[in-house]
Amino acid sequence: MTGLTDSEESRLRRALALIGEEAGRGDRAEVPVRRRPARHRGGITIGALVAAAVVGVGLLTVTLGDPNTASPGGGGAAAPDAEGGQGQTLLEWVACGRTIAVGDVTAVNPSGQDGRLTVAFAVQDWIKPSQGEREIELDVVEPAVARVREPWRVGQHLLIVVPQRRDLETDTFGGAELAPNRASVEEALPQAEQTRCPAIWQSEQS
Repeated sequence: MTGLTDSEESRLRRALALIGEEAGRGDRAEVPVRRRPARHRGGITIGALVAAAVVGVGLLTVTLGDPNTASPGGGGAAAPDAEGGQGQTLLEWVACGRTIAVGDVTAVNPSGQDGRLTVAFAVQDWIKPSQGEREIELDVVEPAVARVREPWRVGQHLLIVVPQRRDLETDTFGGAELAPNRASVEEALPQAEQTRCPAIWQSEQS
């Protein structure tokens, strides 16, 4: 397994350890039978733990190998829609990105709207569109509202993927996450340009 941060690997190891612990208790406490309900302990089933770990592995190790796999975005693009339960593939995620670029955060200020921020961003490299201004201003969802991303901070060097939908959070990748995610986006871009962004990801949902 590659591409995991220390915190992600630690969480995954804890999940797998818990699965092993639960399985051990089940083997000692029960006589194996051909068919039985899932064993509960503290409201959590072994099956649920296994499913959670599998999902975690899938999300943490997503690569471009399958362009129809789930996108690596965490707070906005990859999140299922509240009404339809619909997620995005990698190609749809890139296709639905309004602005994709690498650069530095130069200012972060409250917006005129609750739950939003104005972020000044110095672009080093444009990815989508292929070119643009060297300094741009982003109107984004405040991470504290979505509670799935680290706060925007001046000085951060990031890959940003700004979605078309204003009510979705901008996906950001810094540090060790930047290079692999940039490579995935750039490799997917030619196909994504031929991929239609689904209507549900184009406009804000009421």
